[in-house]
Amino acid sequence: MADPLSLAASAVALLGAGSTCATLLFDLVLTLHKAPEELLALSNEVNELKSVLQDITDICGAIDADDSSTASARSKIKNLLARAREALKKLDDLLKEPSERWTWIRKKARANKLRGQLKDIRKDLNESLALFRTRAT
Repeated sequence: MADPLSLAASAVALLGAGSTCATLLFDLVLTLHKAPEELLALSNEVNELKSVLQDITDICGAIDADDSSTASARSKIKNLLARAREALKKLDDLLKEPSERWTWIRKKARANKLRGQLKDIRKDLNESLALFRTRAT
């Protein structure tokens, strides 16, 4: 079972990874000048995920680890955080590859797939967080 403190610590670590990806995306946008829409959408998704991760950090830090009513939600959040970590790592790897406008065309499909994964994870985290809040009160 995932205790709230470890969930909060995981969310904080992912906030750092999200910030790194956001910075790399910003740098890529500057490099490519008029960035493709996909990059801007990906950047927005990373920033929205960072917001949800901050909510998790704030809420989980204040929850009792022995509260059995939130155990299921905490477990689901833990699994989603692992998925987010994996997707952000893949995005980080993609963004660290050398990029020019012509090489972006080859990366576009991978970037769009990662954006979709991050969006799904963010939505699932929001749903789990809502359930978590409901059961914690």
